[in-house]
Amino acid sequence: MSAGIAGESAIRNARTTYETLADSALAAQAEGGAWRMIGRRYDGTGDIEFQITNPGAAPRIKRWAGGKVYDGSRVLAKSVPFDKYDSSLELKREKVVHDRLGTTAELLRRHANKQRRFIDELFFAKLNTNPTGLDGKALIANDHPFGPAGAAWDNSHSTPLSFAAYKTARARLGARRDEAGSHLGLKADVIVVGTDQEQMALEIAEASDRPVAVGTNSAMDGTASAATSITNVWRGKIAVVIVAPELDSGKWLVGDSRFPHLLAAVIWRDPEVVISDAMNAEHRMDEDTFKYSVEGDMNFGGLESIAWEGKLS
Repeated sequence: MSAGIAGESAIRNARTTYETLADSALAAQAEGGAWRMIGRRYDGTGDIEFQITNPGAAPRIKRWAGGKVYDGSRVLAKSVPFDKYDSSLELKREKVVHDRLGTTAELLRRHANKQRRFIDELFFAKLNTNPTGLDGKALIANDHPFGPAGAAWDNSHSTPLSFAAYKTARARLGARRDEAGSHLGLKADVIVVGTDQEQMALEIAEASDRPVAVGTNSAMDGTASAATSITNVWRGKIAVVIVAPELDSGKWLVGDSRFPHLLAAVIWRDPEVVISDAMNAEHRMDEDTFKYSVEGDMNFGGLESIAWEGKLS
């Protein structure tokens, strides 16, 4: 019987550790990533450019007098091109085989666990750019087409998130009508912020009271000489606060969780583990290295932002 490869068990253990942890991380990301709360998944098929089509507003309710009037519906479309991403690690064979201190094993564990944000990281990085949506405008813009009676509509804000900004955004969402003129009945129960505005988002969502300015005549005033607090009426109305480190300072969004499709995630191949640690692999023969990788085929594009308000500029 021929002898086994020196260090074969160490190589096998490294592979098992990496595969087990990375697979677990990727499964958690695919099912429970923050991106699922505000994005829609499309499965890329066949072609390397995916065509998305969404219908416009359905006909509104109206009085039926005489013959019925049958309205049509606009179809909005855009394409999302194929792309691919990876997170890869290369290690010298001897570091894997002769890892007595556990340093290499810990590096593999850290790299595998990092994949818990594989899709989130790409998704929110795209959102940070305020990409073009189905209507041909940036998701957050002041000149969206296809408003009621053909009017333009605005979902953009110019200031960082605050109680006042949230109040304005919530009011605008509540009053919003679709192209057919029907009220949408939207409520801002999702807040998306970067790390710099996490405290403000949590205060809006969870604080019992909120601060207000008080003028010299003891009335609530914008030119304050003092401050007091009043009941936070928004407490309990926020379903979720999403903190996305990919969002630049000052950027934020609020929207309705019943209409989560702000961004499309088109996935041709879900992120998966790919390992090359065979002793006869070309890179092992030439460079004496093993390679550990997570890779996937996907891309992201803007969808509809009628249920969203915010600042992404």
